[in-house]
Amino acid sequence: MPVALVTGEVAEAAAVCPGFERHGFEVHTVAPWGSNRLPARGIDCYVQLSGGTAGPGLGRAGLVGRLDLLALLARRLSPLATVLLVVNESDSLQPGSPSDMLAALALVVLEEAGRDRVRVVVLPAEELSGAPAEVVITDVAVRPALSAVR
Repeated sequence: MPVALVTGEVAEAAAVCPGFERHGFEVHTVAPWGSNRLPARGIDCYVQLSGGTAGPGLGRAGLVGRLDLLALLARRLSPLATVLLVVNESDSLQPGSPSDMLAALALVVLEEAGRDRVRVVVLPAEELSGAPAEVVITDVAVRPALSAVR
């Protein structure tokens, strides 16, 4: 059974987790307020939501917080895992934007941790809300994770 880890605000995580569970993932969450147990085995899909544990937005503090959290978890990722970095609309997906920088620096963090084959996808939060979330979860996370596990 593939493993997914979701970090971020409780309400956002609650909206995302069922989609992974429907696809057979063992889902773990990390909440910013208490002790949390990380999965014992490798994480096949890590979803870092835009707020909560790592800090909101992609200003300096938010960017550093998100990268620090990724660095803490990087060695727990399966070698062919998928990392979904969810960004707010204000963190534009245009080239040279803060979200572009987040993706580039995430790749550096992963390479430093020996996870240079991990796939990084930056995704607007709007794509994870409502009915389209199921399609996004399937296309971006489930198919690659399941093919890596097999």
